[in-house]
Amino acid sequence: MKKLYLAFFCLIILQHLAYSQKASGLKFGEIKPADFNAPDLKFDTAANAIILSDIGSTKFEGNTKGFFTLIFTRFIRVKIMNKNGFDIGNYQFYLYHSDNGYEKLSAIRGSTYNLENGIITETKLDEKSIFDQKENAGYLGKKFSMPALREGVESGPASIRRDLASTRRS
Repeated sequence: MKKLYLAFFCLIILQHLAYSQKASGLKFGEIKPADFNAPDLKFDTAANAIILSDIGSTKFEGNTKGFFTLIFTRFIRVKIMNKNGFDIGNYQFYLYHSDNGYEKLSAIRGSTYNLENGIITETKLDEKSIFDQKENAGYLGKKFSMPALREGVESGPASIRRDLASTRRS
C-alpha cells in the first residue's frame, strides 16, 4: 500500500513539473532599445520581417448561460526588417456567428514601436481603425492594420471569446 501511495505522489510531482513550454518573459508594452537590434538572432538574411514571439493561450470561464465561454488570447511581437515586411502588420480575424452563439473579438490592444534618435516612440492602434467585413452567412471578418509602420518592432494582443453551447440532455 505504501508503494501505491509513493507512486501516486511521484505521479503528482511529475505532472506538476511537466510543462509544455516555458514562459517567454515578453510582455505587451515592454520594449527596450536593445529589442531593435537583432545581431544574436539567427534568421534568413533575406527575410522581410521576423516573428519574435507568437504566444496563444486558451482558458474557460463560466457564463450566465449555464455553461462556459472559451477565451483565446494571442500575443505577437514582430520585427520588420524592411518595407517589404509591412504586410505582416495587416491582421484579419474570422468570427463565427450562428443562432446558437457567436464569437466576439475583445480586448484588442496594439502598438507600433519605432526607435528614433535613441528614443522609443509608441503609436497605439485606434479602435476606430478596426473594420467589419461580412464574409458569408456564418462568419464576420474583423480587419485592421498596425499604425505608423516602419522598420522596427510592433506588437499587440487580441482576445476572442466564444460561448460554448450546452450539450446537456433535457
